[in-house]
Amino acid sequence: MNQVSFQNKNVENVLKIGGCMAVSFLSYRYLSKWYHNLQEKRSMDKIRSKRQKEREAEFSLVRANYQSTLKEKTKYKEIISLSLPQLHKKLSARELSSEDVLRAFIWKSMSVQDEFNCITEFIPEAMDKAHELDSLEGVRGPLHGLPFCVKEDTAIATYDCSMGCTRRLYRPEEETAVIVQCLEKLGAIPFCRTNLPQTCISFGSCNPIFGKTVNPLNTKVGPGGSSSGTGCLVAAGGAPFGTGSDTGGSLRSPAHFCGLSTLKPTSTRISRRGCTKCCDMLPGIPGILTKTVEDQVIVFQPLMENFLQNAMDPSVAPIAWNDLMFKSNDELRIGYFLELPMFPPVGDTKRAVLEAKSFLESNGHTLVPFDLPVDVGNTFLKLPFDSNIKQRFHDLLNNDEIADCIKNEVDSCNRADGWGICSRTKTAPVIPTREELVHIFLDKMNKAEIDAIICPVLPFPAVQDVQLYPGIVGYTIMWNLLDFPAGVVKVSKERGFEWKTSVDSMNVSHEIKRNLLKNLCASAGMPIGVQVVGKPFQEEMVLKVMMELDEINNP
Repeated sequence: MNQVSFQNKNVENVLKIGGCMAVSFLSYRYLSKWYHNLQEKRSMDKIRSKRQKEREAEFSLVRANYQSTLKEKTKYKEIISLSLPQLHKKLSARELSSEDVLRAFIWKSMSVQDEFNCITEFIPEAMDKAHELDSLEGVRGPLHGLPFCVKEDTAIATYDCSMGCTRRLYRPEEETAVIVQCLEKLGAIPFCRTNLPQTCISFGSCNPIFGKTVNPLNTKVGPGGSSSGTGCLVAAGGAPFGTGSDTGGSLRSPAHFCGLSTLKPTSTRISRRGCTKCCDMLPGIPGILTKTVEDQVIVFQPLMENFLQNAMDPSVAPIAWNDLMFKSNDELRIGYFLELPMFPPVGDTKRAVLEAKSFLESNGHTLVPFDLPVDVGNTFLKLPFDSNIKQRFHDLLNNDEIADCIKNEVDSCNRADGWGICSRTKTAPVIPTREELVHIFLDKMNKAEIDAIICPVLPFPAVQDVQLYPGIVGYTIMWNLLDFPAGVVKVSKERGFEWKTSVDSMNVSHEIKRNLLKNLCASAGMPIGVQVVGKPFQEEMVLKVMMELDEINNP
């Protein structure tokens, strides 16, 4: 018995020692990981702080270099007061020098930056390019001397594409995006880069590196995202036009919130090369933000002509600009719908679509109701993301400071629900369904002989915290998933009279209603756009309808 007892005691001691060793090992692993994360967070804080100091030093230098005399300010104000067509005409006729125009817009954009925080950095080489253009005997191209801003997720050689993520700082790109190269070949000059929400997967406008961008029409509300900085700068008059990208509405929401025009093209009508990818199943489609639809055509048309993009990116569909479609006087048959039941419109949003309908009817077109053939919430919103988005968030954001405007998206990914998040193996069989959806929509449009569709851009105008409203992305993301061209043109303003009534009647959570009611005062007076959608590769049809609707703003 003593020997057995002794053996049992030995076993017990061994187990205790083993347990202690296991606990010690696990504690060591935990503490090592904790220490590693702590060190990485501190390192990221230092990197972020370094970049912020460099940015402020750069801005201070620009302010010092552009302390203008009264005579220069008068000249600059005259230049920036010109519309894009007027500026385009004067530059093409060499009545204005490229350098003077660029100086004027750098001067203006710096004041816009100081007020609304929309620029991440300036491009010093821009002035050399302006000088080069002025030294030419003729004009470089149809966009000769026009300055433009570039969204920070779009590659320019030797500059970062951080997407507001500290981990991507000090990793400069080797090659400039094709869309920027094409615009430069046409004579335009990229002169600054613009802010965006962290990771670009948000309609918000903040990140821990460059801060928060606000709406230049009303600083109480956001400018939309993810092309936030471009929308803000163009709306405030700091750039004649700018580039952005659209993953699920990232061009269209800033256009809607800031009273601008834009076009998300069919994915292969414009080169995506050099535009940072934020989601596997939804590539960011480059596009342009402008004040008017006429401005949009001035920039977009030469991009489509002479197969300019194909020389740099053969994956672009070799489809030239269709002037016959754009200038056609044919009476069109246009479908319309007013809402998605999952998140009905608020305030004057429906009225804006009906105003657009009436205006198009007065121009001789036929408008017919278009009933969506599928439930958007149960189809499209279950397609976009797969498990890769979790890994992408982890790779970009691990140990980084998380911006408020993407916390909901990050939490949603961590819970593996909402936004249609499912595993890669579950998503793959769904892809044919996505293709079937394209055929379902096209069959319905063709059967009804519909040339285009008008509908809300989002269920409300600019609000304070757009990230509080899950589900609104359905209005825009459906056209990304179908890969239909979709544009935005301003047609009205929010009056505020019907805001409370429409919110009270919504079948949404009490929290969403409360947040919307708090937005009434801030959103009143903000612009309301209408979305114009066409069939694949019919961007000219979309722009044609948009051009007519833009007459509402210029009677």
